[in-house]
Amino acid sequence: MVPDGFLSLGVERIFDEELRPSYVLWDENVVPILVLEVVSQ
Repeated sequence: MVPDGFLSLGVERIFDEELRPSYVLWDENVVPILVLEVVSQ
């Protein structure tokens, strides 16, 4: 399960000239400061 959105300051959004396809905490070593999960019925 992954969050719907999160904010990690200091991590580039672009990777190899494209938007990054994924974010792996143990590779980035930057903990997200905000995590958003949308819940509905």
